[in-house]
Amino acid sequence: MVNAAHEGLQASALTIFPPETFDGVDPEGVGRALASLILCDFATQRNQTTQWIEPDRDEALRTLAVRLTPTGQEALLQSFENPQGDNAFSRYFAHADSQYFAQADAYCLAGHLYFQRAGTPLLARSIDKTPEDASAQAAADYLKAADLFSQAGQPGLAAEAYLGAADAYRGSFQPLKATEACLQAADAYRGAFQPLKVADACLQAADLFTQTDQPLKAVDARRNAAAAFLSAANGDLLAGAPGLAGDAYLRAADLYIQTHQPMKAVEMCQKAVDAYRCAGQPGQAGNAYERVAKVYTDLRQQGLAADSYLKAAHTTRADADAHPAESRYALAAAAYLRVAKLYTDLGKPALAADAYLWAAHAYTRAHETGKALAAYQQAAEANEQAGRPGLAGDAWRSVADLHTELGEPLWASGANARAATAYRSAALGGNDVRQSLSAATYYLMAAYAHHAAGESAGAAADFILAAEAFMDEDLPAAAAAAYKRAELYSRAIKACAKAARDYLEKDDFLSAADAYRKLGFLLRRADQPHDEVDAFRTAAGLYARAGEYEAAADACVEIDDFGRAAHFYR
Repeated sequence: MVNAAHEGLQASALTIFPPETFDGVDPEGVGRALASLILCDFATQRNQTTQWIEPDRDEALRTLAVRLTPTGQEALLQSFENPQGDNAFSRYFAHADSQYFAQADAYCLAGHLYFQRAGTPLLARSIDKTPEDASAQAAADYLKAADLFSQAGQPGLAAEAYLGAADAYRGSFQPLKATEACLQAADAYRGAFQPLKVADACLQAADLFTQTDQPLKAVDARRNAAAAFLSAANGDLLAGAPGLAGDAYLRAADLYIQTHQPMKAVEMCQKAVDAYRCAGQPGQAGNAYERVAKVYTDLRQQGLAADSYLKAAHTTRADADAHPAESRYALAAAAYLRVAKLYTDLGKPALAADAYLWAAHAYTRAHETGKALAAYQQAAEANEQAGRPGLAGDAWRSVADLHTELGEPLWASGANARAATAYRSAALGGNDVRQSLSAATYYLMAAYAHHAAGESAGAAADFILAAEAFMDEDLPAAAAAAYKRAELYSRAIKACAKAARDYLEKDDFLSAADAYRKLGFLLRRADQPHDEVDAFRTAAGLYARAGEYEAAADACVEIDDFGRAAHFYR
């Protein structure tokens, strides 16, 4: 229906105006534009949508403005001075209750006319003027356009005209007037709810204030731009565009830094981090943390700067995890190394050690074994300095593993020896040592490290220390295993027997059966066959009691009791 009405109006719309009103270049386009304006006015009067009308109102007015002849232009402008005059514009544009057009269209059309004149000074008969005079004339036309657009309720168009005036004033060497035009553009964009353009206009004004040696006003203009970026960011969040919001927050942060408001800049960067995370952009979140770190560095708050760089490194690692690539992991590792150095310089070896460890993990993912090895070694040394020998031992074991992987057995042996020493230190403990595992466990880890280093005597000694510590902790089963590794079978037998009795007291028949089975093997190694048979028989009975008949049969096989074993296998 709309299309049919539009086609019906196109031919008759041109008859509203005298032939000399338009240039006749595109009568069909002018007819479509006039028909659109008529239909838009009808829809507005009836509170109906204009979405089906093409071209839309703004495009139609731009088309008419281009096609107006000098006679048509004069008639349009005279209609404002003499709204009761006898010309088509006076009859059809001047009154709000016009049969065809709203009054706003008249102001808007005139605004486009002045905007075009300002942008084409040669066509505006200014060829005989100096460039400065032509620019001044263009600025005046832009301001007229802005005023008309404002009266038409088009603040966005008015803002564009004000910016045009600002450019023209620059051309005529009138920076103060250019500044005022930029500020007027910013106000107009606020009315049009276009915060990013508000910010741009404010920044142009700030540059002009700077050029005219007005630093305080320049600062105010930049702060207004920052507020506009903040408004844009909040709007982007509401619109479900967190990535764009993050960009706007960072623009605001940059301006707050420039205007000496560092903590506001930090606040904006934190908001940007949250927005980028919501958008699934950890790499951009890392950039925001980098800016926070730089702010704290400038404020000489090195601890906070290091913490921020660490967060940036974590986000770089998260970005690598989200988009696996060796180069991304290498970047994360380099970021962690920088953090480790910062913490080292701050006298915080524990934090430095953690950063070195993260760097080592990242280098491993990047398949840079040599760099990973170096980072593990630095982590080990930093943990030793921080009084965390248990963690130092873990790092030395990683160093040993990588040396083994690289085919360097002597270096691996040395690293294992360092690990053993660290674990022994952790087991001994002390007021200046922080550890998370028991002394027995650390002795056991030291024993395995000594064994890996080929130091059997040291391994045996640590296995014994581990076993004794396990006994002190009332963990006889673990003690028995450690004594066995030290080949102290008599002690292992006593510990294993105690473990079996303890399980029986708790009615844990399956664990007791396992303990008696292990006891049987220990007695065999100690050449005590009679006791060995009793242990395996007891184990078989307990396995059967727990419903583990196959295990019971296996225990009988160990003592050649095949008849009973066959019974259990059934």
